[in-house]
Amino acid sequence: MSIDNSETLKLFLFDDNLNKKMEHLYKKQIKDSNHVFQNIDLAKDNNSVYLLSKSYSEDVKNKDDGGKYQFEITKFTQNKEETKSFDIKNHFIGSLKSIVFNKKIVCIGFYSDSKENKFKGVSYFEIDPNNLEINLSKFNPFTEQFIIDKYGTVKDKELVDLNFKNILITPENDIILNAEESYATSSASGGGYGGAGFGGVNMGGVSGRLYFGGIYGETFNHFDDIVSVKLTLKAI
Repeated sequence: MSIDNSETLKLFLFDDNLNKKMEHLYKKQIKDSNHVFQNIDLAKDNNSVYLLSKSYSEDVKNKDDGGKYQFEITKFTQNKEETKSFDIKNHFIGSLKSIVFNKKIVCIGFYSDSKENKFKGVSYFEIDPNNLEINLSKFNPFTEQFIIDKYGTVKDKELVDLNFKNILITPENDIILNAEESYATSSASGGGYGGAGFGGVNMGGVSGRLYFGGIYGETFNHFDDIVSVKLTLKAI
């Protein structure tokens, strides 16, 4: 919601018995920066909440290289709010997902060296949950073997159309990131006379049909490869 030209989020935290533990109003001035909320996590002690957001601020809009934005992690407790930002340097990251485990906050996403809708590898940020300091940041490119398996030969090429699905943690505290290659294409053909109409359903395959002025077109949803990336923390 918007209050006094601010982006505003009202946060509530309840215990297992639905007793309210926290109520907090989080405000950011729109004139200072625009925010895109990424996701929210609960600390293991159930007393702190972490909010991850993408910030388009004056501080980074004049960068020469990489995405003109930064990410912010905000920690909420009963009587305190604390925010730290972290830069992505000369890379591009469409979005990040955070997860709290093993006494740390980990933010993970795909990154590119050219633009937001391409993917060169996996970005990894490890954050101290107490003071929100960045303990580790790495950008891990996809392996050469992965590119060979994908394209049949080694190419200086980044992936496209990857859509994030979920993050899994193994018993050994390794991280598995799952994504799906999905996109839409359309086709059109001529013939007939006049008329207009729209129909079709968005369920697997054909997502829509359009007929206008003798032109008939269809849009197709494609669901191709599944990509699973395992991050072994000892190797990060």
